[in-house]
Amino acid sequence: MIQMHPILALEVFIGEDVDVSPQLRNAMKGGFDKKTSPFSTVDIQSTLDWCDKKPKYSYPKLASIITPHHTIDKCMEWTPLALKLLNKAPDPIEVLDQYSSNLPPTMWSGSLAQILESQLPLFDILISHSNRKVSTWAIDKKAQWQDSIVSNLTRESTQEKETSERFEW
Repeated sequence: MIQMHPILALEVFIGEDVDVSPQLRNAMKGGFDKKTSPFSTVDIQSTLDWCDKKPKYSYPKLASIITPHHTIDKCMEWTPLALKLLNKAPDPIEVLDQYSSNLPPTMWSGSLAQILESQLPLFDILISHSNRKVSTWAIDKKAQWQDSIVSNLTRESTQEKETSERFEW
């Protein structure tokens, strides 16, 4: 339905009077099955036209349900739709806050620190953004992200040490 009638789907799922629940947000982003949000693959121009009708609420709401990044050649980058939303939004920081709240995985295997580290290039892309607010946000958020990586590395190292030093009969 979303691919065939994206504007109708936008109205139904994130329209002006719709309260987007965290469960819907997670399902739309593909959080339950690791797929891309169906809203991430619709026609960009018609989606932006819809957002422009009520930009103050539309841009952040759409930002909250798309998959804003993907991996190409083992390098993580923002999707074209994510960048367009960011560049056209009346408040790009609201859009960025939606993106960043969705960056940390809710489920993972292996090292969380490594996963977070793989996302650092997303901030690097934004540091050189032409909008000073966006670049300042990216610099600040990257520093926070790096602190989180160090914290997770410390925690993982401690857990690994406790596991490997455990003596079992």
